Amino acid sequence: MAHEGKKLIPGLGTLVKIQPDEVSFQIEHQADSTATTLPELVADFNKLLAKLQAAGIMKKQ
Repeated sequence: MAHEGKKLIPGLGTLVKIQPDEVSFQIEHQADSTATTLPELVADFNKLLAKLQAAGIMKKQ
């Protein structure tokens, strides 16, 4: 399905056409992980999730 200059996103059972410049998300920079253990990696990942939630990109539970 080709849509020149438009993307389709799911929207309540219908597809909503949007222009790339109509939606812009920008969150605080997340540094690359330097984790060497699984708990450190989990902590880095949770920081990223928190930033996505704070920016309104991901719903909080």
